[in-house]
Amino acid sequence: MDAHKLAQLLADGHITQDEHDEMLRDYEAKQAALVEDKEVEQFRTDVHNAGVAGKKRIIREKVIDLNVDAALLEDRFDRREKQRTASRLKFAMRGSGGYSF
Repeated sequence: MDAHKLAQLLADGHITQDEHDEMLRDYEAKQAALVEDKEVEQFRTDVHNAGVAGKKRIIREKVIDLNVDAALLEDRFDRREKQRTASRLKFAMRGSGGYSF
């Protein structure tokens, strides 16, 4: 259910304001997750299609971005997840030869 449909249900009196707000938060969270999934898939495609030097450059940039994002997060769990992802990417590149960080 999209935001327009939720607004219509609220206007018609089928749901309360609290239900509308909760459903809208759920809808926005799902949309954000879909966007993130598309970005991850695009990243994978870009890495897969790039040559070795291109893969190294793309992954090196992603590792730096993840580490910066992790450093700015207050939530310990999210920070740790980003740091782990960055570490796994670095480890994956070490096996490709000629890679140093």
